[in-house]
Amino acid sequence: MSSYTIREQIVRAVGERLESITIDNGYQTNLGDSVFGWLSAPLNSDDPVSLIYRDRKNTVIRAIGCHEHTLTIEAILIITKAADLETVRNMIADVTQCVGVDVTWGGLAQDTGPVIDEEIEIEHSGKKMAGVSIKFNIEYTTAPFDPYTEA
Repeated sequence: MSSYTIREQIVRAVGERLESITIDNGYQTNLGDSVFGWLSAPLNSDDPVSLIYRDRKNTVIRAIGCHEHTLTIEAILIITKAADLETVRNMIADVTQCVGVDVTWGGLAQDTGPVIDEEIEIEHSGKKMAGVSIKFNIEYTTAPFDPYTEA
């Protein structure tokens, strides 16, 4: 048994996968060079774009012999310097493509739901910045009342 919950293992897999977004790996951008989980430090103003990912919500349904989870992941592109629209659209496409590489996240999940993006405005440290929020749902199961064991 892992010392990490299934949720934690999935969130770690998401972070590692997002960090793989580089031109060398076949993507259009090097967005993976500036990825943060829940952002514990202020953004570096020298980074034109950063990607922050968060496990926003975990809905649980009790089913026969297991708990069925829907984990909502939010990936936020924060644009701190002027970036052209084509690059921003390529970054959205890179995240979408990255999520679809393996919708089971190495066998931890049964499926990953659609990617949805929306425009947002973010204020960070008193500065307004543009941003895009990309959300997707990861469906996985655990044994009843046991977040460490897959069902």
